[in-house]
Amino acid sequence: MYFQFGPLAPDLNPRLNDSHLRVADGVLPSPDGYKPVGQWVQVFSALPAAAKGAATFISANGEAVIVAGTETNLYRGAAAAFTSIASGYVGSSEQRWRFAQFGTVAVATNAADVMQKIDLSTFAVTALGGSPPKFEFLAVVAKGFLVGTVMNGDVLTLAWSAAFNAEQWTPGTGQSDYQTLPTGGRINGMLSGEYGIILQRERLVRMDYIGGGNVFDFSEVSSNVGCVSPNSVAQWGNLGFFLSDEGFMQWDGGLTAIGREIIDAEFRTAYNVGDWESMSTAIDPVRGVVMWSMGDKIYCYDWTLQKWSTITYASPFIFAGVTTGISIDEQDPNVGALDDDVDGVGLASFDSAAFRGGDPRLYVFNASSALGALTGTPMAATFTMNDLEPMAGHRMDMRFVRPDIEATSGLTLTLGTKQRLGDSLVNTAYTSLRDSGEMPVRTSGRYTRPTLAVAAGSTWTHAKGLDLIGQKGAGR
Repeated sequence: MYFQFGPLAPDLNPRLNDSHLRVADGVLPSPDGYKPVGQWVQVFSALPAAAKGAATFISANGEAVIVAGTETNLYRGAAAAFTSIASGYVGSSEQRWRFAQFGTVAVATNAADVMQKIDLSTFAVTALGGSPPKFEFLAVVAKGFLVGTVMNGDVLTLAWSAAFNAEQWTPGTGQSDYQTLPTGGRINGMLSGEYGIILQRERLVRMDYIGGGNVFDFSEVSSNVGCVSPNSVAQWGNLGFFLSDEGFMQWDGGLTAIGREIIDAEFRTAYNVGDWESMSTAIDPVRGVVMWSMGDKIYCYDWTLQKWSTITYASPFIFAGVTTGISIDEQDPNVGALDDDVDGVGLASFDSAAFRGGDPRLYVFNASSALGALTGTPMAATFTMNDLEPMAGHRMDMRFVRPDIEATSGLTLTLGTKQRLGDSLVNTAYTSLRDSGEMPVRTSGRYTRPTLAVAAGSTWTHAKGLDLIGQKGAGR
């Protein structure tokens, strides 16, 4: 009897939910199954301290650049290494650097120091002009306004620059002004765009440009759902994602609860408010997946397929970006990065776009503060199904299982069996895979909970399900 690897939904009752999984780890969803996630591969050398924020930007000449921050320094990532471009900051372990691109500069804030301006061509770092307030979060709204929230520690107040001038912050000048929100609780983030969405603790507020003396109009779009953690916010185009009291949410002009009765309960059991400080959130732009990293596990949601998975990997910080440009001296594949030989075999054309970079990529810091990407050979993967009853109302004597996956080695099948729903599972593991693609097993029980584990480095591209082969056993 064939059972497909359906959507991950550990919040569901394990009984009578044969089409769902309890565990789908080390994988990403595909339309009719799951695909592997690559192991972490280092791209840049380690920062000297823990990353407190990072982003990628595109300079005026089209070059992609990475900027990262620690508590005390800002760094530029280039040629597989980080170089300090500014130092002496007094940020805390709780505060993060937040960034926004405004024209040819990147603006950086950590809520403790004066906002910084990074020239994306020269990488000169100076204080942002116009004596701006200190902010926790930044967004660009209506194309021409730099908006900051939690102004000078006031958790209910936001302010915006003059139109098309991020260095003019005098209220009433060039349409610059500020606004205090009377209700809704702490501002925990903001979504950019033609209009802004302010994510308060207890509600969402839309910010529309209207011009004139008021400049912006503020209207409540959700009075009972808000954002509980500033570290849970990510945006891709018109889509926004965040964590609320009700669970994981998606904003696309309206609110959708994307984890309810699927994964929210498991997440709340595993992590509480004390863990939110370690959370980081990013979009994998290639796969169309939003990821919430909790430091030891990453929760993944594919918004097109509306399916979840997890990745067990210890990452203190993840962020969405693009590949950076590469120098001519990095092109000799026989010598490796940072060599001085421009005559190597396989040297890219001098006109190649590779020299500028710009391909979308999800970046992942490891526990040692080195920056990499999940692009290696497949990492270890695990699929656990619910309590199946292959022979409805009867015991099944199982003799073979055929995994629907291309891997020809590195498979471990664990069958947990029981006769009554209240019984504890009796687990037996099998690793032998015959040339026929079948794994010989010998179990008997009315209910079985299969787990298929795929070793790291195994070669496979798609996992779809399990075919359980056996016969009706004696008795019920």
